[in-house]
Amino acid sequence: MFNVKMWAQAFLITMIAVGGGLSSTDGSPVAEGSEFGDLSQTPRCLIGVDDQLRFFVWQHPELSFDSAVRPDGKVSFPLIDDVDAEGLTVAELDSAITRHLAEFILSPHVTVSILEFKSRRVAVLGEVQRPGIFPLTGRLTLLQAVALADYTKRSADLTSVVLVRVGPKNQARVSRINLKTHLESPERILEDIVLQDNDVIFVPKSFISKLDDFLEFFTRKIQPVVNFNVYNKLVQ
Repeated sequence: MFNVKMWAQAFLITMIAVGGGLSSTDGSPVAEGSEFGDLSQTPRCLIGVDDQLRFFVWQHPELSFDSAVRPDGKVSFPLIDDVDAEGLTVAELDSAITRHLAEFILSPHVTVSILEFKSRRVAVLGEVQRPGIFPLTGRLTLLQAVALADYTKRSADLTSVVLVRVGPKNQARVSRINLKTHLESPERILEDIVLQDNDVIFVPKSFISKLDDFLEFFTRKIQPVVNFNVYNKLVQ
């Protein structure tokens, strides 16, 4: 589910991390690197608000239908009324509905599937051609997300990409990843990081780009003033 507060916190922590310090906005601990555990593992896919679900009950077409998860995290189901869906896996929701239906139907066979994820998102910010929010519709890796945002900007520093992940207890986990090694070494692709809901990715500016910005600023703003002052001293 889209969490504005969580994303705002993650963005602020990203700015702090890029600036050189690792700390959270509310004093909660911030972990770096290895604290992520195995980043290559596919995370559990949890159902969220607005996700489109399909329910099928064998030999009961009147109980088979498609529905979206409501803003309160529930779905309406015939015979058993409202069922909690948000935060559950498909298997957990399947079991819950089967258990409730067993009170009305002999040995119900229920199948729940996700037609479309609409609640899960990641953000890619910084020196990319198309920064923004991207839907997390399935398994998406860090490299794939940065590619979707188009990392081909010359000013992008792919050697120090920042990933911020905020957990359920508002513990921010920050990691710097060298994506350039993944691009240059095909075998490293297998080590690519699998993204989770609400992850924030920041691609910083390269040192050369920062130097170019300074030189441009100096040429346009500082040098004319210096030249003017030198000219005035010469003519006095």
